Order: sequence, then structure tokens, then C-alpha cells
Amino acid sequence: MDKDKIINWTKKYIEEGNKLVQNKFNSSSKNNIPVSLRQVRKNFGSWANFYKICVGQDFCKPQKSIEVNCENCNKLFKRQICQIKKCKNNFCSRSCNATFTNSNRGPMKEESKQKLREYYKNNPRKTINNPKKTNNHVIFLDSKKCYECGTIFEYNIHSSTGKYREINYCSNKCIGKVGGRIGGKISAALNVRRSKNEIYFADLCIELLGEKEVLTNEPMFDGWDADVIIPKYKLAILWNGIWHYQKVRHKHSLEQVQSRDRIKAKIIEKYDYELYIIKDMGRYNKKFVTEQFNIFKNIYFPNLN
Repeated sequence: MDKDKIINWTKKYIEEGNKLVQNKFNSSSKNNIPVSLRQVRKNFGSWANFYKICVGQDFCKPQKSIEVNCENCNKLFKRQICQIKKCKNNFCSRSCNATFTNSNRGPMKEESKQKLREYYKNNPRKTINNPKKTNNHVIFLDSKKCYECGTIFEYNIHSSTGKYREINYCSNKCIGKVGGRIGGKISAALNVRRSKNEIYFADLCIELLGEKEVLTNEPMFDGWDADVIIPKYKLAILWNGIWHYQKVRHKHSLEQVQSRDRIKAKIIEKYDYELYIIKDMGRYNKKFVTEQFNIFKNIYFPNLN
């Protein structure tokens, strides 16, 4: 059915005494309407446009409201009928609702009080500042050693069960340190960049010691890597470019890079590896790399040719 036929049929439908209701406007054998709501929206853009063309006025959903008395203060105010049907009592404000509810609550039964006394007797509670004082919202289950700094701390049973994860750290500071290390390892693994100078230095080390004795960018220190690693002699070489010492781009965080360098150095030293750092502030330069390699060779391998 095209657009004009839909309009003519609808106007005739209204003239016969029928109401144009959006919810009942669908093609079914029950109401004998030849078009569906989808076809109406397709031809007219929206139900409101279709209603305005056929009826001659804007469509608006009627919301009837009547005056009722507040159960607490007896004040007259308007409220929609649908809201009155949902609620048992009518209140003009939240404060009236709270006042009415609290006044009708009444005192606690003696049976309930006895159950609470028995529960608190069997489940003693304490706080850090005052162990003798009871606190219904704080329950310390046990003490534990912090995985980061080693401090003994007490943790809350509510924080270690249910939707919360197990508490392994004494403070947010320790959590931040661990998170920073994990993020640094992930970022370092994703952004492995090797300069030409670094590659040439690694090639010279392989030429001197053999390919099997030299590793490059191997994440063998708790997920951290070194640019050149010589496991046989427990040596880890870091070839640090200009971005380790100066801000080179707008989004480059020098503090973050230097913080990761300090973390990496501590972890490498924990593995009993000797750390050797080469500072490279320039571009590709074979002469500079050869000079740095000769210095490194004379320190650690003076007898090798």
C-alpha cells in the first residue's frame, strides 16, 4: 500500500469512530488493519508525522494527574495516576517518606535483640585504634605480610570475600608500585625499538663471542629485557638513546622512561647480572659504536681477539 492509500484508509478509519492508537496499529486479523507500524514509519518517517497528517494535530502521550494528600504532612499535591497505582502511600517529598516510615517502624522486638546479642557474642569484633571497642562494620580476619614491602598488616574480611579480590598489599602505594612494574613490562614488550647503533654493537659482540653466547632483547628478568645479554659471563648491556635522557616528543614522558630504567636496573641486579650502560646521544655512527665496543671489550674481554 502506497502513502496516499494509507492516508485515505486511516482518515476513513477515524471517521468510522475508531481511535488511532500506536500500540494497536499493526496488520493482524484481530483489528483488520491492512498496514503495519513499520510501513507507517517507512513512508512517513515517524509515528508523530503520520498522526499529524491524518488527525491534524501533534501527537502527545496523555499523562493524567490528580490531587492527593501527603500521608505525613497532609499537604495537597499533584501526582500521576500511574505513580499512585505503583505505590501504597503518597508523599510530597523524600523527607516526608522517611519521617512516616521511621515513625511507624516501632521498637525492635525482644527476640530480635536476643539474636543480635548472641551473634555479637559468638563473633567478637575489634578496630585498629581501639581493640576493645566494637564496630558493626569492621571485622578484621587475620594479619598478613605485604607482597611488596613485607609489612605485617591486618585485612578486612569484607574486602577479602564476595565481590572483592583478595587483599595482598598493605596500602594503595604498594599496589601502585606493582601496577607500575606490570604496566612497564607490558609497554616495554610492545615497544621494542632497536637503533642501528645498537644492532651494530650486538653484531660486534656476536662476532667476538659467537652467536650462541649473545642474546638480544630477551625478556628474562621477570619480563624485563636488556638490549644485549651474555648469560655465560652474567653481563647485561643497555644501549640507552637520547630519549632516556631528554624529552624528544610532545607526548614523550621522560620521568616515566627514567622510572622504568631504574626498576629494570634493580631487577637485573637481583639476578646477579652486572649491568653495563652505554649512553648514545647521536645518530647512526659506526665509529662511535666501534669505540664503545673497544672500551667494553678492554674491560671484560681483554684477552680475546
